[in-house]
Amino acid sequence: MSKFFRFSMIAALICVAFACKDDEEKPTPLVKAYVEVAAADATQLLPGDAGTKTFTVESNRELEVSSDVAWCTVSVSGKTVTLTYQENSYVQGTKPAKRVGTVTVKAKAVNADDNVVDAKANVNVDQALFGLPEAKLLDVVFNATGATDISPLANKILNVKPFNKDFASTWSSYQEWCSVQEYPDYRQNPTYGRYTAFFHGGQDENAADHVLALAGDNTKRGRMGSCCLRVDYADYSKAPANFSYQSTDVLPLNELGKGIYNEQGYSMECLFRPAPWENRRYVFSSTQTSGNGFEVDNNAGGLAFSFYVETCLKNQADGSGIKEPSAANADVSVKYQLSAEELAATDRFYHFVGTWTAGTNAKMRLYLNGKAVRGATADGPGDWEHTNAGTGEIVETTVQANHVMRRGTPGAENGDALAQYYAIGGNARTGNHPELNKGWQPIDRYAGQEGMDWAERLFIGEIVLCRIYDKPLEATDVQFLYDYERPE
Repeated sequence: MSKFFRFSMIAALICVAFACKDDEEKPTPLVKAYVEVAAADATQLLPGDAGTKTFTVESNRELEVSSDVAWCTVSVSGKTVTLTYQENSYVQGTKPAKRVGTVTVKAKAVNADDNVVDAKANVNVDQALFGLPEAKLLDVVFNATGATDISPLANKILNVKPFNKDFASTWSSYQEWCSVQEYPDYRQNPTYGRYTAFFHGGQDENAADHVLALAGDNTKRGRMGSCCLRVDYADYSKAPANFSYQSTDVLPLNELGKGIYNEQGYSMECLFRPAPWENRRYVFSSTQTSGNGFEVDNNAGGLAFSFYVETCLKNQADGSGIKEPSAANADVSVKYQLSAEELAATDRFYHFVGTWTAGTNAKMRLYLNGKAVRGATADGPGDWEHTNAGTGEIVETTVQANHVMRRGTPGAENGDALAQYYAIGGNARTGNHPELNKGWQPIDRYAGQEGMDWAERLFIGEIVLCRIYDKPLEATDVQFLYDYERPE
């Protein structure tokens, strides 16, 4: 072998060796770091007492966490973040208030070349006041993408379905847009420091009105549609096939329904801002010949607030009752008409609480902005009205003994078994369930409207919160809640 050949071989091996060394020393390029928090976890709502709460984070790095408030410390294990918070006690002489802070979750750099400056997420921590009445049955909060129930029951919140296109031939006013799914808009409200839901009314307009409605004319919005949320209080999974409101089958109550129909009574709370419209609209309601709910009415050029409870008469032997003794059900309501001075204060939010005290002499009360505006010792502006008696001055409606809250028992004279849900932004109406399809017959009692899965009398405006309590709240509780929610 020649010297030249040996030299060439050695040189080639040296080059290969150095090339391999260069390959070994070149670091693997780092994937860009990220930290993501789900929209539902971007604000952590904490109770007023001391405790802990966890949420998970998506990231491709190890994490580090920090808190900007002393009352809430934070730690992390893997992708799970744990909040440890102290009790938020009320200080006498101050406005009852929640407290807020920010937790920051950051990605840890792998090495000096790992740029993780933008790989972080801020999570709001929002703690209620200790001692505030707890909405144990339903506590709806909104986020960037929808609504969540933070009560102990954690009820599922669903979107109401639009008109069933398969039944279009049965409704002479059907238009293509009636089958389009609509949703509320969720936006951050700086006044209340939280997300709120904007509802824009129904879909069943005629062609000319539909164009005007899309252009922003609320008076042309229809009264039925799918821009509405629902929370079931019956167990729809137990409904047999081909079930209809006329069926003799009974839908059992779920935990929410059982909680409402208890021996004490219950309370409903809603904070909302109505937009101008004509005719009455429901805000938070299930009164399809059953249940209870809130309504606002602008039909007479004013603005009236009503709390409805629909009862079932047991047809007492003495014939006493709010309606004729043969009636299967009866509306019981209290109504408050705003005074001219109050009506002049436009574009405002209203805090609305209705209470029902169960028992032999059941009672209902209505509170607006923390006050029972007309009562035995306090005479506020406007007029109370009992819709059945028409006295115009009743603050507490006393129901005769043996009148009970109707439990949604199906039957042609007792109401719509398929409307046993609370509508947020409207009123419950017969229809197929958004998650279940067992071949039910959504037959409405109005001829020619078969197949309407919609809710009815849809609300136009903004809703901040909806809650249901498992007891009738006292006046001091209602005032406390109003002061707590009222902005500074």
